[in-house]
Amino acid sequence: MADFSDLLALAPKSQLEFVGGSTAGEEQTLELKNVNSNPVAWKVKTTAPKAYLVRPSSALLMPGDTAAVQICLQASSAPPDFSTHRFLVQATAVGSDRTTNLGKSDWEKLQRGEIKEARLTVVEKQPAAGGVKKGGDLQKNYDELVGYVVQLEQETIELQKKLKSAKAGYKLWHIIICVLIACAAMKFFMSQEM
Repeated sequence: MADFSDLLALAPKSQLEFVGGSTAGEEQTLELKNVNSNPVAWKVKTTAPKAYLVRPSSALLMPGDTAAVQICLQASSAPPDFSTHRFLVQATAVGSDRTTNLGKSDWEKLQRGEIKEARLTVVEKQPAAGGVKKGGDLQKNYDELVGYVVQLEQETIELQKKLKSAKAGYKLWHIIICVLIACAAMKFFMSQEM
């Protein structure tokens, strides 16, 4: 009976590494190579489906072909507990006349012995020294942005006060009345001189 290694070669072979304190978007690539003389159908499962986006999650590999599976860490409210995360790669050889991937019902019809499996663990690796600096830069940028927002809010308040005080000044009708009074006074004084 064939082993998993007679169907597919994995890289990495047994574990995927994600940086501790990872944020959404970190991505790892799992390469699968068909080392069999027949096409091999495969699929990737995980114990933490909400934590990872796996693309593609299944396909059919022709002999000698390689597939690159992107495993992307998803956003979550809490840091992931990598120690409980696992990946399972299932594979089965199919007839050489098969050109399309197996569907869910096809996988369910297979006998247990026809499906070969390989397990990968997820390990947490420490961030590089540059990673800590990046976090510091991020904090610095955040602090600068907060300061800028506070400054903008203060300027907005000052401009609103200036606008209110400008509105409290003379209105156009005040000026017109003053001009009319001045004209009337001037006419009155001119008529007194004559």
